[in-house]
Amino acid sequence: MTTPAPIEARAGSLPAGDFLGHPRGLTFLFATEMWERFSYYGMRALLVLYMVKYLLLPGHIESVMGFGALRRMLEFLFGLCGPAADSPHHYVITLVATDIAPGQLPPGLTREELLQKLRGHALAPATIVGKYMRPGP
Repeated sequence: MTTPAPIEARAGSLPAGDFLGHPRGLTFLFATEMWERFSYYGMRALLVLYMVKYLLLPGHIESVMGFGALRRMLEFLFGLCGPAADSPHHYVITLVATDIAPGQLPPGLTREELLQKLRGHALAPATIVGKYMRPGP
């Protein structure tokens, strides 16, 4: 049975080129990974700065490809976004359950024409009033 050599005797036996007991390739791998992370997060920060300073300016954002679809999706998910103003906007949403079959009302009715056609057919109306105020720039 062999006994391991004391630590003092093994200290000089590290292969040439090792760094703190780790292979030289690990140091290269660590430096490469750190540089990749630094570049990735640095480019993300530059992209945000570019978007805020140049791309998302009023009058220019309408020409950004895909922004209209993104806005419609956000309005669908979170509701309408009113204009920036000093006072809140009121939204009145009325939902009416009727005994009229789907497709019997013609498209393009004005509010008054729709209310006239619904008279006598409304089973359960419900109204929601909401306030929304978008902060100004």
